[in-house]
Amino acid sequence: MQNAQIIFFENVYKKYKKSNHYAVNNLVLKLEKGDFFALLGPNGAGKTTTLHMLIGSLKPTKGKIWIKGEDIQVNTNIKKIIGFVPAEPSFYPKNVTPNELFMLKKELIGINKEEMENFVLEKGEKYQAFYLFSKKINELSTGERQKIGFILAMLGKPEILVLDEAFSHIDSLSRKKIHEDLNEYRKKDKTTIIFSTHTLAELESYGEKIGILNKGRLIISMNKKELVEKYNPRVIDVTVKEKERFIEALKEEGLDFFLEDPIIHIKYTDLEATNKKIIKIIYENNITLFSLKPSQISLEKLITDFFEK
Repeated sequence: MQNAQIIFFENVYKKYKKSNHYAVNNLVLKLEKGDFFALLGPNGAGKTTTLHMLIGSLKPTKGKIWIKGEDIQVNTNIKKIIGFVPAEPSFYPKNVTPNELFMLKKELIGINKEEMENFVLEKGEKYQAFYLFSKKINELSTGERQKIGFILAMLGKPEILVLDEAFSHIDSLSRKKIHEDLNEYRKKDKTTIIFSTHTLAELESYGEKIGILNKGRLIISMNKKELVEKYNPRVIDVTVKEKERFIEALKEEGLDFFLEDPIIHIKYTDLEATNKKIIKIIYENNITLFSLKPSQISLEKLITDFFEK
C-alpha cells in the first residue's frame, strides 16, 4: 500500500447465508487521507454491507480490507480510529443516557474527561442537542439519536468517519452545521469520510469523490468533477428566432444536431471550433440569436441515469 492510502478494499466479496448471489462482488476501492467519498446505489446495491465490513461488524466472505496497512481481521484495534453513524441508530442501549455513552466512548478511545466534556458541550450547543444528554436513549426520536450518534462518532476526532445514510432524520439546520464540521475535519485534520446517501441533491455540495454500486459491483469510482465532465452530453444548446433557416444552414455546414423544440442541440467534439461555426452561420444568415450555451446535466440527473441503466 502507498503511504497516502488509508482504506483499501482488496477484491472483497460478501455473500449472506441462504443467498445465491454476492451482496458485494469483487470490490476494489482505495481511499486516501482526507478523501470525502460518497457511496451511491439503488436499494440492495451493497452500500450498507460495504460500510459494515469496513467498521468490522461484518466479515468478508473473501478478500481483505486494509486500514493504514493493517488487515482489520488481524489487527482489530485499528478499528478504534473509526467513527460510525448508522442510518437507524437502534444498537445503542435503550435505558442509558447519552452522557453515559460519552463516558464509555472516552474510556474506549483513551481521552481525558475534560477533553470529552468540552467536546460534547460544544457539539451539544452547536447541534441543539445539549438538552438530550440526560435523557434515556429510548426517549429520543430517531433524528435526536442520529445527532447523538454524530457526537459519539466525532468524539476523539477519529481518522475515519463512516456515515451510513446518517442524515436521513436530522433537521436541516443541524445537518448544515454537521456538514460544516465534517468539511473542517477533512481539511484541517485530513479526516477521511465515506458516506452513503439516498438524497442525491446533497452530492452537489458534499463529497469530492463518488462511487456507484450496482448489484454488489463498483461500476464507477472517480472525482465528482471528472464524472460530470466525462458523462455530460457534448452538445451546445441554441435557441433562435428563424429556426427553419438556421436548421438548413446547420445541414449545409455538416453539423450534427437534434431538436427538442424550441432548443436545437448541436453535437460537438471540439467546443471552441463548433462555437465558431455556429456564430458564423448566425452572422452570414442574419439569424436572431436568443441563447447559445453548452448543455449541462446536473449531478443528480447523471446519477439517476446510471441507476436506471
